[in-house]
Amino acid sequence: METLARLGHYPEKPLRPVIVISYWRYRFTEMFTGVRVSFDSNIRSTMVARDLGTRERDLPLRGGVIEVKGPSFELPPALRHMKMLDIDWSRFSKYSHSIDAHLLHPGIPGRLWPPGRVVQR
Repeated sequence: METLARLGHYPEKPLRPVIVISYWRYRFTEMFTGVRVSFDSNIRSTMVARDLGTRERDLPLRGGVIEVKGPSFELPPALRHMKMLDIDWSRFSKYSHSIDAHLLHPGIPGRLWPPGRVVQR
C-alpha cells in the first residue's frame, strides 16, 4: 500500500490476490543487439479469489508465448527468421487471458487458446 501511495494511488478497498500463474520460461539474448527473447510454455493458472471464476485448478493455456523485449518493435536481423514460424505477432497478457479463461463457462470453445490463428499441420 505504501508503494501505491508513493505513486499517487489510494485504493478504497484492500488489495488481494486474484490468480496464480505458473509457467516454464526459456530465456535467450540476441548477442549483437542485446534484444531479449523469452519462450513461455506449460502455462497454468488457478483462480485464488474464491468469489471469482469456475474454481478450476491448474487451468492450462494451450500453446506458448514468445516475448521479445528490446528498444524497438523491429526484430534484429538474426531473429527475423522467427517469422518463418508463421505465427501472429501481437501484444498478449498471460495474466489477462488466464483470468478471462477462468471467468468463461468451461464449455466455450477456444477459451484455453491464446487469440490468433490456429494452424493444423
